[in-house]
Amino acid sequence: MIFLTHADVVIDPEVPITDWGLTDRGRARIRTGLSQPWLTQVTSLWSSEERKALDTAEILSEHLGLAIRTHADLGENDRSSTGYLPLEEFDRTADLFFADPDSSVRGWTPARIEQQRILSATAAVVALDPGGAPLVVSHGAVGALLLAHLLGRPISRDLDQPRNGGGNWFSTFDPVPAWKAFDVV
Repeated sequence: MIFLTHADVVIDPEVPITDWGLTDRGRARIRTGLSQPWLTQVTSLWSSEERKALDTAEILSEHLGLAIRTHADLGENDRSSTGYLPLEEFDRTADLFFADPDSSVRGWTPARIEQQRILSATAAVVALDPGGAPLVVSHGAVGALLLAHLLGRPISRDLDQPRNGGGNWFSTFDPVPAWKAFDVV
């Protein structure tokens, strides 16, 4: 399985987070990543139901000629209790989310519960594409939780994707999965 996060999004405090789409820069970065050599081996395309992930998956679908399959549990961690937060406040809250994975921070679902959800969702995707190379388009925080599990490490924000606007990936086919920028070949 290859796990890819959406790239840069249009942040609008008046729009629900799940409805934020990609910026022009985010779309360009995903289009640049279409030159990744491993894309030719992708056998199915999966996406979170959130707009930013679907925008990413639509670009990939057109390029790969694969239909987009969605799975609700591929979504980002549930932070609906706070909605939009200014960047510094979001970072402080996300730091707490990762630092205390068994507690709810400001009403967010605890990280350990979110980790179990993304593990179950990605296991379901892999089970529906046995022996294949499914590509999952999802989100950074749940990607960090998945990566922690794959590496056998504790939940930590240290495993979050690089702070480059998103659009990062890792492969479970790698002996030691690690984040890489999608728009860099």
